[in-house]
Amino acid sequence: MGWPIDADGPGSRGCAPVHPPGAAGRALASVAAACIVLFIADPGQVSATCRCGTGELEIVFILDATGSMGPVIGTVKAQAARIIEILEGQLDALRVGAVAYRTRDDPEMPRPAYQDLTSDRAAVVAWLGLLKSKQGGEEAVADGLETAIAQMSWTPKARKVIVLIGDEAPVLTAEIERLYTLADRAKSLGIVVHTVTPSNTAWLYYFNWLRNRDAPDAVKLLEQYGSIEKLTKSFRLPVFEETAARGGGRAVGTDDTREIVKWLLAFGLGMDDDERPPDLPPPGETPLAAAPGAEPPVSPEGRTRIGWVKYGGEWRTPRSFDGLVRHLGSVVRIDLDEEPDVVTLADKDLWRYPILYLSGHGPVNLTPAESNGLRAYAEAGGTLWADNCCGKPLFDEALRRELARAFTDSPLARLPPDHPLFDIGHPIREVRLTISHRTLPYRTAKPHVEAIEVGGREAVLYSPHSLGAGWKTYDLGMPCMMHDDDALRLSENIVLYALSR
Repeated sequence: MGWPIDADGPGSRGCAPVHPPGAAGRALASVAAACIVLFIADPGQVSATCRCGTGELEIVFILDATGSMGPVIGTVKAQAARIIEILEGQLDALRVGAVAYRTRDDPEMPRPAYQDLTSDRAAVVAWLGLLKSKQGGEEAVADGLETAIAQMSWTPKARKVIVLIGDEAPVLTAEIERLYTLADRAKSLGIVVHTVTPSNTAWLYYFNWLRNRDAPDAVKLLEQYGSIEKLTKSFRLPVFEETAARGGGRAVGTDDTREIVKWLLAFGLGMDDDERPPDLPPPGETPLAAAPGAEPPVSPEGRTRIGWVKYGGEWRTPRSFDGLVRHLGSVVRIDLDEEPDVVTLADKDLWRYPILYLSGHGPVNLTPAESNGLRAYAEAGGTLWADNCCGKPLFDEALRRELARAFTDSPLARLPPDHPLFDIGHPIREVRLTISHRTLPYRTAKPHVEAIEVGGREAVLYSPHSLGAGWKTYDLGMPCMMHDDDALRLSENIVLYALSR
């Protein structure tokens, strides 16, 4: 994204000055969200088109809370406070509500749950924080929209918006027609209905259903988008397209959970006529956000990389990062390269890596510079993932010692079983552990991840049961400490959780 130096200069539309990243992150947060930078024929020129969404807004987010939506739910939960804060900065008054639906036979949520429209940001964030993605089946989409229309305390004067986010539409004709009728009703009440399709999961469900019902129609769908890659990247559920059309809104599809968050902001501010949503402004001024001109390290294909930590000790354990990233791609579209960069904790540009991975067989020995670097990295917003290869006691003891030195006021603590990390990608309640290293049979146990909090977020995550041994790309024979499938699923959850914080 380009950054106009002075929005009152040539090409501007009267926006307040937009500051470059790092110069004034907080000032940017209240302005950049309302100004889309458009690139024109000359790539050296930019102009800022301002659509400041002043006035009163009432917006309701409807979320599909079934199992496949874990990454989306996790990202929305993590970014909710920031979205609301940005909207508040652009509006005279804001009220936000939320609805979550699953299936009618779901034991926990047979009817949609909801948080009524409120100006209390903390109430909405807290409600979303308790939301978990579970189960699956015939999803109650129409029930969710009906709840948003009928149960929210809409007021006459405010601009009213509903954003429906889900990866499956109703199948039964009666439910589809009911959904359309509800969209018509919303429009008649002055409520605009937008829809967002998380395309990476939705296209596969829909394509397989269509292929089983009518193979020629599946071929036509593929021809319409041009390729499987384009289906994965931008597929929109046809029922969602019609719902948005009837509701006077827009239907979008994206495989990037971060872009879904941008669309929520864009729809709230009335920016619904562009091909892509605006970039979110950076968070508050931290070393991660404030480094001038900084971009994450990327591969030649443009994907972000994980940093693999080298330290004084046996740090290079056999790890199939390509296996982890490939499997992760079957859960959610994620821009991670299959090859990590080798780094040390004393490197000056660690802020460029969203996740640092540290593993080993023996003692971990950090120099004072590395210990200080780890602390600075955590305070800047990065996440260290420590993984005990083969569950070695020497590694465990030394890691705990080094972490205690780096984080004197923040001890390691085991995450409770209901922590969001265990639901964000896969719902994980139990894992299968070997009796001892490479020795069967399995025993079942609660998943074990420990964390250190820094600045209100888990900045260090520690898995003591050798998760990396499960990232296999071929059969390794006897499992290391945990069943390979369980190790892989828990690893995917850790990565998704770290990237959503």
